[in-house]
Amino acid sequence: MDQGVLIVTLIVGAIVGYLAAKVLKRTWFGVIGDLVVGMVGSVIGSWLWNWSHPVEDHGFDFFLHTAAAAAVGSLVLLILWRIARR
Repeated sequence: MDQGVLIVTLIVGAIVGYLAAKVLKRTWFGVIGDLVVGMVGSVIGSWLWNWSHPVEDHGFDFFLHTAAAAAVGSLVLLILWRIARR
């Protein structure tokens, strides 16, 4: 993962982590914790996407795929964490 992709992934993860916390109403992390969990989830989601789709294309489609993988990864991690806390 190069620097540009990592920066996009972390930014998308932070945004999705914040929005997912608002949707889920209560995550017990606080704002900073939600941002960090979103970032970690987005890195995991992007890594899994790149692992399962090894074609390196740095066009706009690649940006959309990276952003989507980051969003899904962070949402899944927040939801799994919430389920585990119950």
